[in-house]
Amino acid sequence: MTNTATINAIKWCGLTPVYCDINYDDMTIDAGKISDLVTRETEAVLGVDIFGNLCHRDRLRKLAEYFELQLIYDCAQSFSPLEVPYKLNASMNVYSFHATKLFHTIEGGAIATFDADEKESIDIIRNHGIKDGEHKIDGCNGKMSELHAIMGLFNLGYIDKEREQRKKLRSYYIESGVPFCKTSDDYACVRMLTGRDETYRRLRDNNIDARKYFGSFADLPNANKVADEILCLPLHGRMTTTDIDRIRDVFYEN
Repeated sequence: MTNTATINAIKWCGLTPVYCDINYDDMTIDAGKISDLVTRETEAVLGVDIFGNLCHRDRLRKLAEYFELQLIYDCAQSFSPLEVPYKLNASMNVYSFHATKLFHTIEGGAIATFDADEKESIDIIRNHGIKDGEHKIDGCNGKMSELHAIMGLFNLGYIDKEREQRKKLRSYYIESGVPFCKTSDDYACVRMLTGRDETYRRLRDNNIDARKYFGSFADLPNANKVADEILCLPLHGRMTTTDIDRIRDVFYEN
């Protein structure tokens, strides 16, 4: 499970995505199913961190080393400055700084890698393929503006406070009877075996910004099941317990 942006990036590189099912419990890629999908044409393994749940990194790293593949992590939903050294056992980690994320620059993202040559290639690509005033390769405009960078620097000072407040609010959700599934404290996600779409529409009709994440892209039993069940409720540091009481009441309304 991931956002369509991940799939688009693969296709823009002229590659064909091959989809692997997920673990039903934590919703991350099922490392036990990867080997059967690897062929001579396979270039990389891409693991997606979902709702703060990290991929099983040791197993993915061993698989990538065994098959001599690149290992990439989509960390759009697991950003934390303190976690980067531990998490970066891959070829690269890719982060989203979209406005819906815990840390954001309104729009943008980052790629982290220990490979200096890889970084240089990425720097050239994001600058229209230009290096030292000359066009070297096909590229795009992937530069972050100064205004977006300022927003990011400002928000760095508030991450710990925001996380602590989300943790308290999430606990209040749970005490109020909302049955969250396995995620980090940064997310408020429910798995609904029945009635998910009706509940979603009821919340939206009451101006509550519930969301359905994410779609599945192939015939994958666990991924398809989770995609039909998941419902994300609002969770951010400026919410109050009164807000949560209202959300709970609409959530359980018949």
